Amino acid sequence: MHIAVLFYGRINRFDEHYENIINSLGKENSLDIYYSCDNAPQEQLERFVQLYKPKRYVNDPLHITYVRGYPVHPCTNINNMLRHHKNKERVIGLVDTSVKYDVVVSLRLDLVFSTPFQMGNIDENTVYIPEGNDYEPNAINDQIAYGSLETMQKYMNIDLQRIMRNRQCILHPETITLAHLMNSSVKIKRFPLTYVIEK
Repeated sequence: MHIAVLFYGRINRFDEHYENIINSLGKENSLDIYYSCDNAPQEQLERFVQLYKPKRYVNDPLHITYVRGYPVHPCTNINNMLRHHKNKERVIGLVDTSVKYDVVVSLRLDLVFSTPFQMGNIDENTVYIPEGNDYEPNAINDQIAYGSLETMQKYMNIDLQRIMRNRQCILHPETITLAHLMNSSVKIKRFPLTYVIEK
């Protein structure tokens, strides 16, 4: 399979997790790496580029603004949440659309997998998200997702203003992700995958 792998956010422990991530995605697959971050130290970024050999990447600062007065989940750091969504939006924008990818995978760099991905034929307008690890019942795991390029473009371009305007949910990355998928009429399929976050 030809897979676009989209990393976003903090550059934590990327070197420690390299072999595990590549093995989990399948060494037999052809991987094109894309990465968006906004505050990676230059030395770390250079080592990341040497190791992962990304096709495209960006590390430009983000200028974040948000509207106050909207209900926020007590565990939510608004600045981190908005940077998280902006980096997802930026990394999907880096993907070379002239390339025919069998699947596009979005994930963090600080994940350690105990089981490999089992990606077969994928349905259009369907995002595949691991079972479990949802923060709460009205939210959905936002650490890993995969689908077609068109579906992942929908998934990773969150219309936060619409969600806030309609007061659909309290602000938390996973409640926002679920509300956005519902607004976009993207179908959700869950799949088994065992992993942990090692920050």
